[in-house]
Amino acid sequence: MLDEFANSVYIPDLEKHLAVCGSHNISVNITLQCIEQLKTLYKYWDIILNNCGSILFFGCHSVETLKCFSDFIGNQISIDQLKTIDTDKCVLNIHDMPTFYGKKFDVENHINYDKLEK
Repeated sequence: MLDEFANSVYIPDLEKHLAVCGSHNISVNITLQCIEQLKTLYKYWDIILNNCGSILFFGCHSVETLKCFSDFIGNQISIDQLKTIDTDKCVLNIHDMPTFYGKKFDVENHINYDKLEK
C-alpha cells in the first residue's frame, strides 16, 4: 500500500513495475488526493493509471481529476455528479467490470469492529 503516495519517495520506472506486478497477480494500492499529484511526479502518469486494476473514487475538488476520472470510466457518471458526490458514497471501477456507484461500507457495522484497539 502506497498511502500518501505523492508525499512519499519517488519510484523510478513505476509504470514498468506496476505492469510486472499485475502480470504476477500482485496488488499495489496507490492513494492520491488528485491526479495532479501523479502528473507532477511521473512523466508516464497515464500508463500508471492504466496499469491500475481498480480505481476507487471518494470525491475531490480538482476539475482536472474529475474530468480524468469521468473520461476513464467512459463518462458513465458526469463531472457534475462526481463533483457533488455524497460523503457516504463512492465510485469503484474494476478492470473489465461495470462501474459501481454506491454507499461506502461503515466500518462500525463490521462484525469485528468491537475488537479494534481504540
